[in-house]
Amino acid sequence: MMHTNSASLPLVEELEPAPDPREAFLRLRALPHCLWLDSARKHPTLGRYSFLTADPFDYFELPVEGADALAVLADKLAPFSAAAVADLPPFQGGAAGLIGYDLGRQLERLPQPRIDEFQLPALAMGLYDVVLAWDHQQDRAWIISHGWPAGDEAGRRQRAQQRLDELRGRLASPPQPMVQRPARTIEH
Repeated sequence: MMHTNSASLPLVEELEPAPDPREAFLRLRALPHCLWLDSARKHPTLGRYSFLTADPFDYFELPVEGADALAVLADKLAPFSAAAVADLPPFQGGAAGLIGYDLGRQLERLPQPRIDEFQLPALAMGLYDVVLAWDHQQDRAWIISHGWPAGDEAGRRQRAQQRLDELRGRLASPPQPMVQRPARTIEH
């Protein structure tokens, strides 16, 4: 059984019963920039929530050298603010990704590392408009869909419904095979 709150944005649909997070990940993993924040430790305060999202409406990577990465992130997020929906897990959409240790060199004077063994950007971030969120303490899960980046209310509502339907459809489909990507070579 599913319940939808369609009175306002974001659209929220509870999934009953709550899907297994691993099984949900297997169904979404082939989408671009799939991100699973899994609280494998089921603890009331340290591991209560898990989140799964994919296919951001914007994705960007920034090096240490150049623009102020946190200012760029703030500028990109500014048009997409939303109040949190009470009684739902805390991450309901927005920015998620990697903030690397090297970003610290934009915040204070630190020496450049001799070897960049991981060759990662200082910041790699996706802006996500739809999230599957679990509350493990209550054994409940919801799809939360904002409809970003559409600007007007009608466009956002239409996109939010489309994205919610897509995610629900993927959860009902067979698991997706992994796409093999060539391994990165690291030169020293």
